[in-house]
Amino acid sequence: MTGTGLTPYRPVEGAVALSRALEVTGIWQMGREAPREAVQARHAVAAAAVANGEVTALVAALEAKPTPKEFAVLLDNLLGSFAPRKDQNMQVFSKMLAMDVAGVGASRAALEAACKALRASCTFLPSIEEVLEAVKWQKQVCEARVRLLERLPARIAAAEAVINSKDELPTISEENPK
Repeated sequence: MTGTGLTPYRPVEGAVALSRALEVTGIWQMGREAPREAVQARHAVAAAAVANGEVTALVAALEAKPTPKEFAVLLDNLLGSFAPRKDQNMQVFSKMLAMDVAGVGASRAALEAACKALRASCTFLPSIEEVLEAVKWQKQVCEARVRLLERLPARIAAAEAVINSKDELPTISEENPK
């Protein structure tokens, strides 16, 4: 515990980093019509994450590249989750898959999320194209969350202005009359 009553951050595992980043940046999904109490609740989560350094840990986890061993284990687990196709040379398939996925340059969190999504959605061994599509998508998701996390302190300041305001919030049509 620090003197502020906040628990200092500790490193975040890649497997939980993306879901936690979604919670912490949830204030971004709230529109101006959101109830003040809901804004306050999301603000409290985000402010605590910034204050105790959790945001820094989340960014680090979402950007961390897998070690060669982690990379191999993730792909081996993905391939081992499915029955091999008949007459398919799995050594060649796994080698080509590893080369192509490595070329994407995805973070460990993105690779973990892609593998999890593929295991949940595919009945049969996914093609290299399907794996690449999933990895690229999760890479984009992680990069977008990192950008939101990096802008979170400014968003917290804006939320504080809304929370502390006694007036009703303007609607979108009042802000931009046409």
